[in-house]
Formats: sequence, C-alpha cells, structure tokens
Amino acid sequence: MYSVSQTPFEDKDIMLNRKDAGNDRTISKSTITNKSNKRDKFIGNSETTAVTFNLIKAIAGSGVLALPSGIAAMSDYGSSLFPAIALMTVLGGISAYTFAMYGRLVHVSQAKSLGELWEKKKNKRSAWFVSFASFLFCFGACLSYSILLGDVSSSMAQTLGGSGILTSRHFWIILLTTFVLYPLCNLPSLLALAPLSLAGVAAVLMTTMFIVFRCPFVNPGSPYAAVGGTLMKTLSAIQLPRFNTFNNGFCHPSSLILLGMAASAYLGHFTAPNFYHSVKRDECAVPSTSDDGGIDCITAAPEVDPSFQLKADESSVVLKDFFKVTIGGFSAVTIINCFIMAFGFLTFGGNSSGVILNNYSTFDSGATVCRFLTAISVIGGYPFLMSACRSEFLVLWNLRSGRTTASRMMEKRTTFFMLLMLTLGSMLISNAGFVIGLIGAILGSAIVYIFPSLLYLAYTGKMVETKRTRIRVERMFCRLLILFGIVAAFAGGSVSILSNCFPHLLI
Repeated sequence: MYSVSQTPFEDKDIMLNRKDAGNDRTISKSTITNKSNKRDKFIGNSETTAVTFNLIKAIAGSGVLALPSGIAAMSDYGSSLFPAIALMTVLGGISAYTFAMYGRLVHVSQAKSLGELWEKKKNKRSAWFVSFASFLFCFGACLSYSILLGDVSSSMAQTLGGSGILTSRHFWIILLTTFVLYPLCNLPSLLALAPLSLAGVAAVLMTTMFIVFRCPFVNPGSPYAAVGGTLMKTLSAIQLPRFNTFNNGFCHPSSLILLGMAASAYLGHFTAPNFYHSVKRDECAVPSTSDDGGIDCITAAPEVDPSFQLKADESSVVLKDFFKVTIGGFSAVTIINCFIMAFGFLTFGGNSSGVILNNYSTFDSGATVCRFLTAISVIGGYPFLMSACRSEFLVLWNLRSGRTTASRMMEKRTTFFMLLMLTLGSMLISNAGFVIGLIGAILGSAIVYIFPSLLYLAYTGKMVETKRTRIRVERMFCRLLILFGIVAAFAGGSVSILSNCFPHLLI
C-alpha cells in the first residue's frame, strides 16, 4: 500500500511515506532530486534539443505556407500586416500554454493519447468525440499535405522541362502516394525517419530565408520587384503581386480566415502525449524507494489529494524538460510563421496563393529548391501524421467492435484505405489554403482551445484548494478560452466555406 503524506510544499521537502511489512520508510525530495541528477548524466540537454526540433517539425507543416493568403483574404494593404503579426504572436503564446497544459494533465494521468486523457479526467462515455476530432484533424492535415505534394511536384516537373502527364498534379499525387508514402506509412517503426525531422526543420528555415530574400521590401533587386522583370513575365494574372485595391479590415468576417489558419499553423497538440513520453525519464507521478535506496516508479494511490499531486508533479524534472521543449518549439514556430506570413504577403499582396510557393515562377531556381525541400519535409512528416490518424481511427474502431488491440494486418488495411481516400480527395480539391483554414477553424479551435480547458476545469474541480489565486485565475482563463474557441470554430469555419464557395457573399 503506497500513500503520500500531505505536507506543505513550499520550502520543505516532499515526504513520501511507504509502509512495507510494518516498517515506515520516508523519502525526501532531495533523494528524488539526486536520482534525477544521476539520470541526467545519461539524458541531458542534447535529448531535449532533439525533441524540440521534432516538435518544430511537427507543428511547422504546410499550414505556415497558407498564412499570407489569410491576410490577402481581408486586405491587400501593407498596413494589415501589423495586426496580423500581433494576432499570430498572441495565438502562438496561447497555443504554447494549452500544449503545456496537455503535458501537465498527461503527467498526472500517464495517458498515451488525448482520447485516453479525456477518458481519465473528464468522461469515459464522451472520450470517443476527442478521438474523432483528432482523427478528422490528422486526416485533414494529411489531405493538405497530399495537395501540397501534387502542387510542388508538378511545378518542379515544369522547371525541369517536363510536359504532358509529367506536369499533372494528379500524376504526382498517385505516383508519390503509391511508391513513397504507402511504404513509409507502413514502417513497423518510425525511428528510421528521425533524420528527416531535422531535414524538415532545415527545409522550413531555408524556405523562410528564401521568402524573406525574395521580398522587394528586403531586397530591392528582387526579380519580383518590377512588373517588367524576367520572372514576372512568366507569372499568370492570379500570381502577379496586387496591392492597395481593397481593405476590409480586421472587423470584417473575412479576418476569421486568418484566425482559423493560425489555429492550424500552431496545431501539434494531438501529439502532446507523445512528446511528454519522449522526454519522460522513467519517472511517474509518485515514486517509491527501491532496495538500493533509489527511486522506482509506481502509480499514485487513488486517495491522493489532487491538489497536492498537482503541486508535486509540476516540480518534476520531466515536466520541466517538457516545458523547455514547449517554449523552444512554439517560440521558433511563431517566428517562422510571422516571417513567412509577412514577407510572403509583402511580395504578392492580395494575390497570395493558398500555398505561397505557388506564386513564385517555375523558372525561379530558388523557388524550385524550396519546393524540393518542402516535398522532402512533407514526405518526412506524412508518416507521423498518418500514424496519429490511424491510431485515432483504430481507437474508434475498437470502441465500436469491443476489441482492445488491432493486428498488424488491420493497421496496413487501415493505412491503405485512408491513403486511397486522401488520394481521391487531393485530386478533387486543389486549394490547400481552404482545407487548412477549415480544419484549423473547426477542429484546431477545439483541440487547441476548448478540449484542454475543459480537461483542466474537470481536473481542478476535484481539488481541495480551488480557491487558491493561481488556480482561480487559471480556471477563469480556461472559461474564456472555451468561449473563444467556440466562436472561432463556428464563425471561422463558416467564413472559410463562404470564402471558397460563395465569395460574393463576403463583399
């Protein structure tokens, strides 16, 4: 029988009592710290840095390339850029906060997925809805990836002198899905793709630098600075820069498109349990002594007061590392998002495409390199998204069928079926910006703002110290996030559909 003695947490040691064969043994916080320091000799800052790069790669997907079109949907005036950057910065901070909140809740529950976390902390019967939302978002993200692969591959084929079917985006979608994506998504372990995560981060950084350098405001000698330039002559009318023709302002419904895209551009929250467990150092919520005087992992006793457990857990080395990863990852992604959004928009204005790389000429060698790197980045990230999508689907399938696990053959069949649906969808839908804006507005708002807030309110509602100032403030903020998420989901989703299907209604 293991229990935690509830002593004050401030400057005193956490005392953990264990009754073993009638003998009481006491463990101090300093003992736990010493054990953690021993583990730090083997797992240090290098691992945390590697996990941070993985988080950057997980978040900075195709959504970032759609951000300039989010501004273009409401205005082609340069002055619209400043409130857009402010919005992206604020939402980046909120997204980092809710990602960290997922980590805190995973730490005290040891859940392996958002669905399992919801089941443990909120309501078992409604846990399927979280899995369903995560599945739909991952599926939508994979769809935008497939569309992006078709676009960049066909553009590269044109640059290399291809013609006919070789320049067809449909051809490249089918080819890459059949011979590249399907085998990668069926790998028994995705560890082999770890080098591609670093390559993906490098691709995002190089694409960012290219977009900045090609911007006429940064480089007056840019080939996109003069209408009569060599590369400008190769662009179609919808690719040419367009400025100072309309300005709806941030109060116009069209501004909600950028809000939805922002939620998608910061969304990696469904991977929060995975990232928590990737920095976990064999440490559980409540430790116990081992025979050699060290610390073993055990499960917290049900009778432990949640308020004490939350305070003790948040001092954990695991959570501290998780917070470092969260701050580093989201800070880097916020900078990347703002740079691509700002300088992409300042280059093409109101004609910024749903994938900003589509605006650049197929004869632009720099753009061709970025397209190639983007394709590599997307191919490297696709199996991770597919794995999350497949896992959530199988969770739903197991709930329906009453099974507890899925066979390897079932996983392969699920992958085949999903890739088939994604291939058909990406051939029918060509606007990746629409997909990113729609799933970001509806599903992104739910996963980023609504779900973590509901989980935190449910968990802290059981605490005996809910009147503490910090908890009261945080609970109030969570209620505001829920309201914000609901408005962003319904309003942003509606505007995204109207903008793509009935644009005349937004004029």
